Amino acid sequence: MKKETKNSIEKDNEEEVQRAKDGGSASKLWGLVVILLVVAAIAGYYLTGEKSGSEMAMTSNEPEIISEADTEMAMSEEAMDTVSEADSTVVATVEGRDITRSEVEEFVSNIPQLQQQPMEQVFPLAREELVTGEIIDIRAEKEGTANDPEVAERLKLAREGIVRTVYLENKVNTMLTDDALRSAYADFSKQQEGARQEEVKASHILVDTEEKANDIIAKLKDGVDFSKLAKEMSSDSASGANGGDLGYFTKGQMVPAFSDKAFSMEKGEVTDKAVKSQFGYHVIKVEDKRKQPLPSFEEVKTFLEVQKRREILETLLQDWRKNADVKLYNIDGTPQEMAPEKTEPSAAPAPAPTETTDEQ
Repeated sequence: MKKETKNSIEKDNEEEVQRAKDGGSASKLWGLVVILLVVAAIAGYYLTGEKSGSEMAMTSNEPEIISEADTEMAMSEEAMDTVSEADSTVVATVEGRDITRSEVEEFVSNIPQLQQQPMEQVFPLAREELVTGEIIDIRAEKEGTANDPEVAERLKLAREGIVRTVYLENKVNTMLTDDALRSAYADFSKQQEGARQEEVKASHILVDTEEKANDIIAKLKDGVDFSKLAKEMSSDSASGANGGDLGYFTKGQMVPAFSDKAFSMEKGEVTDKAVKSQFGYHVIKVEDKRKQPLPSFEEVKTFLEVQKRREILETLLQDWRKNADVKLYNIDGTPQEMAPEKTEPSAAPAPAPTETTDEQ
């Protein structure tokens, strides 16, 4: 019967800091694109170019001799060996080079979108990415691409981007304290206070005729339990199974005839006449009335973190720019005139007092 569910706070997507190097040449643009490729390559172990069959070899399966005194430690070591063997399980080979399960798992751990899915589901995709990367590695290694000056230049760009990102993350994380988040929650609560709507918690018994509704009202006046009658007689099977309970709702979430009556009643009151709507005839009992509760700190913590991170980052960048010695030049190299800083207009001086002289 509800027309719509309660609104929830939409979580903002995590912010991205875009960077671009000065200049408009095609090589610089390619450099920015390459940052993403190189980071992905690092996550997939695509830039190692050093792996060999011996480095990826399976661990030894020779049994260890364990004394009775070391039984407990041996059990622990056996468990570790089991995990190690599982992690080193070969899941693909490319030109004799092994790709292990642990490499696939680490690849997945570096990609948030894949982390959200079951390993069994993303395993084929992740393994294929590593296989493709290995094929490219082998071919690039044969042609000596690692020594290409373009590789060094693009790695430099990638390193610059990574250093900037890590620096910003460290600075923001240092300032994103629990106290800061709770202060943001306090501000959020104040902003939401005025938007809180009145809610009613009500139960109802729905029947198809006014006569049945009046009969139920008479029984309630004789002391019959509302919940019992709802379970036995309500045609609304969903709420009827719960004694007619509809939970809390705002006025706009119910059809007008029902809402108008429910919101006009007091807590504990039962309708003395049937309320007609397009669904039938209702006998309504108001269980409680309140203002919509604010979401708890934990419920909006992630939302607040996103907002606070953006706020901290913007403040830091503005402050750093303000205090940095920056000179700008026009496209022809001539100095660019800096716009004067806006200043608050000073208050007009108070008029001087007028002197008065006594008449002679």
